[in-house]
Amino acid sequence: NEAAISSDMATRVVALPYREGEAFAKGATLVEFDCERMQGELKAAQAEQRGQLAAWRNSARLSQLGAAGANEVELAAAGHDKAAGVVEGLKARVKGCAIVAPFAGRVLDLNVRRYETPAVNQPIIRIVDDSAVEIDMLMPASAIASLRPGARIRLVLDDTGRTIDREVTRVGPAL
Repeated sequence: NEAAISSDMATRVVALPYREGEAFAKGATLVEFDCERMQGELKAAQAEQRGQLAAWRNSARLSQLGAAGANEVELAAAGHDKAAGVVEGLKARVKGCAIVAPFAGRVLDLNVRRYETPAVNQPIIRIVDDSAVEIDMLMPASAIASLRPGARIRLVLDDTGRTIDREVTRVGPAL
C-alpha cells in the first residue's frame, strides 16, 4: 500500500504528528486541520435541526387537534429533513478535519508544514505500508530475458551487506 493523500478543504494545518521516515499505526491522525469555524457551523445547523423538529412535532400535534392542515405538517417535515441534511453534510466535512491513516506504515513525504494552508486536492502527505517490502529493479535487457515470475533471486543489500532471497512476482519494461 502506498498513498498520496490530499484534502478537499483549504484550511490551516494545526498538527503534523509524524515526520518523514517515522512509523505510524493504522487509524493514527496524520494531519489535523483548523476546523473551529466549521464546528461552529455544525453546532448552528444542529440547533436549526432541533428547531425544525420542534416545529414539525408542533404541527403534527396541531393537526391531531384539527388546528393545522396536512400541508403544514408536510412543510414542517420537509424543513426538518432539510436541516438534517445540512447537519449530515457538515458532519462529513468536520470528519475531514483530520487525515487518519488507512493502514500502518511510514511517512514518505510531507508537502506541507504546520500553520500552512495547503491547496485543495494537492498531495499533503505520502505514506507507504512498509510491512511487505517490494523491490523495483532496473536491469539490462539481457538479464531480464532469463527472469520469469516465480523465479527465485538472491539480492545483496549494499548498505547493510545482508543477503535476501526473493521471488520474482512480475517483469515489465521500463523506458
